Amino acid sequence: MIYDVAIIGAGPGGGRAAISCALAGLKTIILEKKKIVGLPVHCGECLSTYALKNTGLSLPEHLIAKYVKGVQVIFPDGSAKKLFESGYVLHKEKFEQWLIKTACNNGANLQLNSRVVTLNRHNKIWTIITESGEKLKTKILIDASGVLSVTNKLLKLCRPFRAISGIQYQIKGIDTDDFINFYLWPRLADEGYLWIIPKHENICNVGLVSTNPHNIKQRLDRFIKINNFKIIKIEKFFGGRLPASGPLAETYLEGLMIIGDAAGFTSPLFEGGTHLALKSGCIAADIAKKAILANDFSKKMFLEYQKQWKKIFPDYRTLLKGKEACFNISDTILNLLGGYIPNEIHDFPRYKKALTGLRILFQHPGLLTKGNISIMKSFEYSRAEYYGW
Repeated sequence: MIYDVAIIGAGPGGGRAAISCALAGLKTIILEKKKIVGLPVHCGECLSTYALKNTGLSLPEHLIAKYVKGVQVIFPDGSAKKLFESGYVLHKEKFEQWLIKTACNNGANLQLNSRVVTLNRHNKIWTIITESGEKLKTKILIDASGVLSVTNKLLKLCRPFRAISGIQYQIKGIDTDDFINFYLWPRLADEGYLWIIPKHENICNVGLVSTNPHNIKQRLDRFIKINNFKIIKIEKFFGGRLPASGPLAETYLEGLMIIGDAAGFTSPLFEGGTHLALKSGCIAADIAKKAILANDFSKKMFLEYQKQWKKIFPDYRTLLKGKEACFNISDTILNLLGGYIPNEIHDFPRYKKALTGLRILFQHPGLLTKGNISIMKSFEYSRAEYYGW
């Protein structure tokens, strides 16, 4: 059999792409290197209501660990800023399994224990060889393989993106409110942040991401000690690597599209990637349908994929500039900037932004440097409508 579409990876991006491809009647196979879809979990498990609407998904109740009201950012001086935008903390492994099951129920095939080790393209057909020696053929390849990006590694397409380390505990015994909490505490998370993400009852994910992997677990333990959490039980410890330097220069080739973490799609300030993975999976599936209908697998056809995500995703250059600036200012300046953000944000229209700018101009004009403006933009683009979560 020659498949229309082969998808490497059964994460959120791969699952969402597989659903759309299968619904369109394309012969679709999902190749997953692991024995069980969704395990181990590598992320904080958050997803906004906006993200679901934007990617055409409606969650069954059993996938939801907790409803949340929004995101709260805690600055070094302890001040907290709440952004009200609803969402969910997921049972992430169940969410990924549900996506794949939905795809398979609509005609896709799933093949586990299938690590891709060789890729070749000849006469408009990809030949895929797995670690077991099995050969598969497909017209279109979608790489949703995660941060290591199988296609970029095997085909040497682009300079790889920079990745950072993230770890977390799942802890029982921490009481929280209904917000996802991000801590900008450089003393513990240099060039990164910490989080407390409520799940259900009194269970939370408590984690740290940083460009500096040295003593990362010890720094997370220090954060837990400082907060004097009354821990009943540490249920598990897990983590992984996250893209941190923006997308690959080229996320397409003849008959190929790279999506999700494999393409480097994460929200730069807080590294949220599920929304971006889901949306890039939607875009890739649409291009795959057009390519099959037109029998056109040229590089020009798949260039449209990159054009589309560039049109709707935030400007990564601006975001990365703001992120770098944020990690290179003192706690004092960071606290001052935080002081101009409203304590509670339900909406932040342009006139409110203009008033904030005027306040800064009159009270602390020195804050209106290009770097600090970029920082404020990075915070704004961490919202759900800008693919922040």
